[in-house]
Amino acid sequence: METLPTTILEFEKRFREEEDCVVYLRRVRWPNGFICPKCGHVECYELNLRLYQCALCKKQTSVTAGTIFHKTHLPLTIWFRVIFSVAQDKGGASSSRIASQFSCSGSATALWAVTKRRKNNKGALTGAFIYFSFLSG
Repeated sequence: METLPTTILEFEKRFREEEDCVVYLRRVRWPNGFICPKCGHVECYELNLRLYQCALCKKQTSVTAGTIFHKTHLPLTIWFRVIFSVAQDKGGASSSRIASQFSCSGSATALWAVTKRRKNNKGALTGAFIYFSFLSG
């Protein structure tokens, strides 16, 4: 398991661009390479940074499909910052504070879900679990 950032400076350096976040998600989602969710085939075509097409059955899948990032309009850089912020906040984080801090009030429901998940676990979530919880479907 790779080491995750523990400080805001480490975090900002590691996830500076949208591509950094996508590459990280791809590595976490498919640690041994792409696997088609429909047929299990391992060969694919990369259609763009986020979208892949199975070489066998032609199913297209995104690195964010089936995650909390699916169909989001917020950049992954914002999502990652929100998750990092929630993971670092030992006292819990309100969705209204996060929405104002990250200027994304239109996504209050999704932000509420992230903060609620954190609060329901009473601080037991580690930084790694917060990062990967969206992949556990």
